[in-house]
Amino acid sequence: MMHEPIYFPNLGIEVRELPDAFEGTFFGITLAFRFRAFFMAAAILIVVLSVLWIARKRKEEGINYLSLLIWSVPVGLLSGRVVHILLHLGAYLEKPLQMLVLSDGGYAFSGVLCESVLCVLLRARAMKENAWKFLDAAAPGTALGLAIYSLADLFERTGIGRYTRRLFAIRYSIEEIPTELITEQMKLAAQKGKYIGFVQGHPLFLYRFAMAFLLALFLFILERRSARHDRCSHGFRWFLAGWSAIELASLWVAAAPLCIPGTVIPIAAIFYGILCCIAVISIIGHLIYHLVTTGR
Repeated sequence: MMHEPIYFPNLGIEVRELPDAFEGTFFGITLAFRFRAFFMAAAILIVVLSVLWIARKRKEEGINYLSLLIWSVPVGLLSGRVVHILLHLGAYLEKPLQMLVLSDGGYAFSGVLCESVLCVLLRARAMKENAWKFLDAAAPGTALGLAIYSLADLFERTGIGRYTRRLFAIRYSIEEIPTELITEQMKLAAQKGKYIGFVQGHPLFLYRFAMAFLLALFLFILERRSARHDRCSHGFRWFLAGWSAIELASLWVAAAPLCIPGTVIPIAAIFYGILCCIAVISIIGHLIYHLVTTGR
C-alpha cells in the first residue's frame, strides 16, 4: 500500500511513494513485512556485530560475549514485544491474533533494553563472568541501533511531535496519522492555508535519530580511547545517561504524552529523569574516584 507524500515545507523537500510494508514471494508463499520489522532487524544486527567487533579488539579472556548475546537478544525482544502489547492493549484486544504477528515490528525499546540487561546480569552471574564489561561493549552498538530504529517512525507515520512552524517541520496527510497524535492546534492548522488536510509538527524521528547517532559516535570514540589506554570505558553508564536524556527531549516535543492527572508532567519523564540522575551521579563519582586515585 502506497501513502500520501511527506513534506518538509520549510526545506522544500518532498518524499513520495513510501509504502508501509514490503511484500515478496518466497518459495511460492507471499509474505508481507512492515518496514519497522526491517529496521528492528538492522538494529539487532548492528548491536551483535559491534559487540563482537569490540570483543575482538579487547582480546579479553573469561568473558563469553557470544553466549551472552545469544541469551540476551531473544529475551529482550520477547520482553519488548510484551511491553508494546501492554502499552497498546486496547487495539490488540480488538484483534488478539495481531499479538502473534511479529513482522509488524511492534517492540518497546525500553522493554528490550531493561530485560536484556537483566538477562545479561543473571547469565553472567551464573557463568561467573563480568557483566559490566559486556554491557560497556554493547553500549555503542545499542545507541547506533536505536538511531536506525528511530527511522522506522518515518514509515509508520508516528514520528511527528507537537505543532511547529520551525525549519525542520514535517507534514503528513491527516488521514494517515494516528488520532491520538493529532492535537487541537494541528487540527486548526489543517483547516486553512496551502496544505489543507495535512498536519504539521516536529519531526520527532529525525531528532531521535540525530541524538542517538551522536551518542553512538561518542561511545565508539570513548571505547577506542579506553582500549588504547587499557582501562574501562564505563560506556554503559554514559549510554544510560544519553538514552534517558534523549527520551526526556522526545517527551518535550511529543504531540500527546501520557501525563500525570491534573498536571502537564509526562509520567515517563519521572522514570527517565530518575534514571538520568542516577547515571550522571555514577559517572561523576567514577571521575572523582579516578582523579583521586590516579592524580590525572
